[in-house]
Amino acid sequence: MDIFNEFYINIYKNPYNYGKLNNSISKEGSNNCGDKIKIYLVLKNGVIERASFEGTGCLVSIVGAS
Repeated sequence: MDIFNEFYINIYKNPYNYGKLNNSISKEGSNNCGDKIKIYLVLKNGVIERASFEGTGCLVSIVGAS
């Protein structure tokens, strides 16, 4: 169990694909808990070429977005 906790805590502290993408479209959302996530997508011919996010929230929210 501790291995999984450590794994998720490491992602929470250093999430994958975090940051704004230039020349992207974006959508922001939030939930009742106060988590706020903004997703950035770079599309090429209607296909997602790159994706990233910015936001604040609990471990589950950030790891899920990551």
